[in-house]
Amino acid sequence: MKKIFSLIMAAVFMITITACDNRESIKVYLPNEYLSEDVVAEFESEYNIRVDVVPFDSNEDAISAVEDSSNSFDVIVPSDYALEEMQAKGLLEEIDYSKITSFNKDTDLSVELKKIINKLATDDSVSQGGFDLLKYGAPYFWGNVGIVVNKNKIDMSDIEGKGWEVLTDAMTAGKKVIMYDSSRDAFMIALKKHFADNNITDSTLNNPTDQQLNAAESWLSSVFKNSNSKFAVDASLDEFLVGNNSEYALSVDYSGNAIYIMTDDEYENENLDYYVPVDGTNIWVDAMAIPKNASNKDGAYKFINFILSKDAQELNSTDMGYTSVRQDVIDLVMSEYDYPEAYDIKVDFIKDEIFRYNSSLVDKLNQKYISIKNS
Repeated sequence: MKKIFSLIMAAVFMITITACDNRESIKVYLPNEYLSEDVVAEFESEYNIRVDVVPFDSNEDAISAVEDSSNSFDVIVPSDYALEEMQAKGLLEEIDYSKITSFNKDTDLSVELKKIINKLATDDSVSQGGFDLLKYGAPYFWGNVGIVVNKNKIDMSDIEGKGWEVLTDAMTAGKKVIMYDSSRDAFMIALKKHFADNNITDSTLNNPTDQQLNAAESWLSSVFKNSNSKFAVDASLDEFLVGNNSEYALSVDYSGNAIYIMTDDEYENENLDYYVPVDGTNIWVDAMAIPKNASNKDGAYKFINFILSKDAQELNSTDMGYTSVRQDVIDLVMSEYDYPEAYDIKVDFIKDEIFRYNSSLVDKLNQKYISIKNS
C-alpha cells in the first residue's frame, strides 16, 4: 500500500510540475524507451520547448491513438508499414524538408538505408504499389530482426550459414529459446523458414498464400508448445542481462536491442553475439511524422531538425543502441565506439524484406496468433 501511495504522489507531483511549466511544449509519441533523456534535455535547453514524451507499446496501439481525433500529438514515430497505413488513412502531413536544415535527405542519409527506402518506393508486393516513406516521414532509427546468441550455450560456428531452423535445432537439443512476442515478427520467421524449407523463391511476407500461412501457423504452434521456448517482448533486455548466468541460448530480437545489451559497459556481456539467419529477415525503418491535427507544427519541425542533426544522432544512437540514419554518424560510431558489425547494417541480401501495409493480412496474422496462444 505504501508503494502504491508513493506512486500516486509521484504522479501528482509530475502533473503539478507540468502544470507550473509555462514553456511552449510539444507532445512526442514513440515506442517505449526509444529516446535518450540527454537528447531531450539538450533540445529543451536549446529551444526552451518542453518535450512531453508519450510512449506506446506497439505500432497497432499508435495507429489507433492517432486515428482517435480526441488525441493530439505533434511528432509520432511509427514503423514503415504503420506510417504507410496512417498515410493511407489521411492522418499525416507531408514533410517539408525546407524546414529541416540539419539534414539533407539526398546526401546525409545512410547509403544502405537509402537502398531500402528506394526499394520500398518501387515495391509491388501489395496492391497499392510502392510507398515513398520520405514524403511522410523523416527517418529516426532503422534495423533488422535477428537472434541474440549466448556463446556460453551455443558456438557461433555451429549456426553460421544456417537459417531460422537454428531455433528449433536448439530446442531439440534441450537449449532454451526466446521468441519475440509479436504476430508480425513471429510469422515473419515462420514464413521465411517455410519458404526456405520448400525452396520457394517467388513469395513474399506481404502477400503469402493461405497454404503458406497455415504451414507457418502449424510450425509456430509447435514452437509455442515446446517446453524450451518462451514468448516475450524485449526479452533479451530481461533475460540476457544476467550474462554468464543466463539459462537461454538464443533470443529473437531487434538489432538495436542486441547492440544495446552487447555494448553497455554496465552489463559486460562479452558472451553475446548477434546473428541474422540466411533465410532472410525483416528490415524496418522507423520515422518521425507529423499528424494533421498536431497543435504545434513549428515545434515539431524544430524537434525533427534537432533529432536529425549529427550531434543528436550520435548521442541518441549510442544511448539507445539503434543504428543512426546518418552515414557520417554510422562511420563515427563504427570507428570511435568500437561497435559490433551488427550496427552497420547491410541490405543487399535479396531474401530480406520490408513489411508493407496490408490490412487483410494483418487481420489474418492476428487471428492465427491469438489461436496459437489460446490453444
